[in-house]
Amino acid sequence: HYFISSLQNKGVDDWVTLGTNAAAAALFNPMTGECGEAKVRRLEGKTQVYLQLESGESIILRTYHHPLQTAKPWKYIREQAFSLCPEHGWKLHFAASQPEIKDTFDIDSPCSWTRIDHPAAKANMGTGVYTLDIELPPLQADDWILDLVDVRESARVRINGQKAGCVWAAPYRLKAGTFLQPGKNRIEIEVTNLPANRIAELDRQGTQWRKFKEINIVDLNYRPANYAHWAPMPSGLNGKVRLIPVDYMDD
Repeated sequence: HYFISSLQNKGVDDWVTLGTNAAAAALFNPMTGECGEAKVRRLEGKTQVYLQLESGESIILRTYHHPLQTAKPWKYIREQAFSLCPEHGWKLHFAASQPEIKDTFDIDSPCSWTRIDHPAAKANMGTGVYTLDIELPPLQADDWILDLVDVRESARVRINGQKAGCVWAAPYRLKAGTFLQPGKNRIEIEVTNLPANRIAELDRQGTQWRKFKEINIVDLNYRPANYAHWAPMPSGLNGKVRLIPVDYMDD
């Protein structure tokens, strides 16, 4: 068994040499539950497996000493040259927030909610909902990838009212083709941020928020910590969302 992660600023789309001989291999995506038989070949007496990983993405790989009889093949993808990058028409409201923010904001393009025009935006912890109605072009594709680019910190995605998945780690991508339909589609992205901005504001106000009975919240040197000096951290979506048509690779 291998746990493989692409901890670099670029992805992997190539044959990778393993440290063991194998007749077959299977891939398991720990984020989505997808699995399938990987492409395997022998080169100069060594076993190689074909891997596709985005920067920051991880995969579980298991090798076998015998051929797999009933396993479905792993779905390798090839991105088409064209992609949708909807930059206009986004709206933002809050499903939950402290301090409370009741308004709906026309933000045009997805951005950190610390940038919206509201006095509580920079001191808020909660869940913001980014909404967009988009027209899907009549384009042939085996699937579509929804790329959220940069999420602070976790997101639940609904497409046309259906749960499409959750993302909370790089590369912040999920397969969306099953939920898309020809013509108009509604995309809803619920993003929950960290409590850091709220904690910093409570310390600036001198509000007692620490509730532990023992050591409480301390710094690296185990001294009482105060976070009033923290600058606002990005919250929500922080990049141009993309819809990418992809084809499955047969060879």
